[in-house]
Amino acid sequence: MACHRRKAASPAWGTLYVIVAVGLGGLALGETFAPDARLRLIADGVGVLLLFGGMRLWVGLNRARLALGNDSPCCTSRLTVRVIERAAVVENDADEPELVAEATWRSTAGRVT
Repeated sequence: MACHRRKAASPAWGTLYVIVAVGLGGLALGETFAPDARLRLIADGVGVLLLFGGMRLWVGLNRARLALGNDSPCCTSRLTVRVIERAAVVENDADEPELVAEATWRSTAGRVT
């Protein structure tokens, strides 16, 4: 049986491309037209912050679309998680270290206890 993808809205990739292109263009303009090294450094810093801020905003607005992009009900697979206990060393009154388990994790019917 062939796997068919659900019709989910895809992320707005074009918007991300525009954000990156405008950000890189702004950085190039700052390098070209800033007369002083100090102003060039400030322009570069502001440009990089705006570029990363724009990309972060895009990811936040497209989070659900990105999550559903590869989701399909017929193409699911089981996920096996192995949990390893972590032991902590506790000092007791006899000055001998003692191993104590911090937490015990058991997966039963979808809940963690």
